[in-house]
Amino acid sequence: MGGRDVTIGTGPVKLALVAGRGFGTIDGVALREGHPESGKMVILVPENPAEQPLFRRDQSDSDGTFRLPAIVPGKYTVIAVSRWDFLWHDPGTLSPYLSRGQKVEVQPARKYQVKVEIQ
Repeated sequence: MGGRDVTIGTGPVKLALVAGRGFGTIDGVALREGHPESGKMVILVPENPAEQPLFRRDQSDSDGTFRLPAIVPGKYTVIAVSRWDFLWHDPGTLSPYLSRGQKVEVQPARKYQVKVEIQ
C-alpha cells in the first residue's frame, strides 16, 4: 500500500509487489430503521480481516453520510455500529456484525454508493 515502510533484515529476502490502477472510494449513509444517524462508527472490513492495512473507518456525519477513501481493490464488508468501545480491527469481535453488513467488491478507480444498517 502506498506510503508504507518496508524493513529488510540481513538475511535473504524475497519481495513481491502488487501494482494497481488506482484506489476505490465508498460513499454511503448509515441508517437505523430507514433513517440516517450521525456519530456511528463505519468500518470497511477486508475479506481477510488479518490484512490490517486494508481496513478503513469513518464516523457518520450529521446527515448519516460517510466516506471511505483510498480503498485497495478487493472484497470487503461495510458495517456501521453504535459502539465505539470494542476492538474494531479484531476478527473475533467483528464476526457477529459481518453477516448484516453490506458486501462490496471494489474495482480500481471506481466509486460506490452504499446504505448500511446500524447494528
